[in-house]
Amino acid sequence: NATLRLSVTPIYGNPTFEVMKDDEDSGVIFNSSSGGDTWRLALTDLRGDVVVSGAYFVKVCAAGPHHAQFRIQASWDQPLSSDTSTKLGFGMLRDGEAQMGSMPADKHDVYMYMPATSEENSSVRVSVSSMGGNCDLFVLAPSAGTIDTFRDRLHAFIEDPAANADWKEVEKEAPEVLITPSDAKYVPLNSGV
Repeated sequence: NATLRLSVTPIYGNPTFEVMKDDEDSGVIFNSSSGGDTWRLALTDLRGDVVVSGAYFVKVCAAGPHHAQFRIQASWDQPLSSDTSTKLGFGMLRDGEAQMGSMPADKHDVYMYMPATSEENSSVRVSVSSMGGNCDLFVLAPSAGTIDTFRDRLHAFIEDPAANADWKEVEKEAPEVLITPSDAKYVPLNSGV
C-alpha cells in the first residue's frame, strides 16, 4: 500500500499549508497548523482498492508578521510501478519562471501550466533549454467535455507524449512552442474548460 508523503520544511519564518481536494476553493482536508508539517495519503485502502482520485491542491502561506521560506516535497514511500517514467503527480510551472530538471535518456517528465490571468487572447510560450544534447517538447491542450474525458487524455499523454501531444518540437537543443489565439487547438480562458 503506497503512501504519498507531502512535507513542508521551514527555512525562514513560519510557513503553514493546507490541502484541498478536487478544487482549490473546496473544503480543507488537512491543515498543518493543527496536523503537523507532514500530510500522508494512502493510495489504497485496507482491502487494496485504489482510493486516490481527482486532484489535490496545496496552498502554502506565511503565518506571522514576516515572510516565509520553505522547502516542499512530495514523494511516494515505495515504487508504484516498474516503469519509472510514469509518475503519479507532476510539477506546476509558473508564468515566466524557469524550472530546473534532469532525467535519464529515453524518459520524460510532465509539468502543468494554468494561466493565472484572465486576460483574453493571450498567447502561451513554452520552451526548454537543454544543458546537453537535444530534447523533445510535447504540449497537450485542455479539452472540452467532462473532467473524466480530460483525465483520460492526460493519462494517455503521460504514458506516450509523442503520440498524444497537440503541439510538438523534437530533437532540438532549445525547442519552443508558441500557442496563439489563432491556433485551432487554442482554448480561451473563459471557455469553461
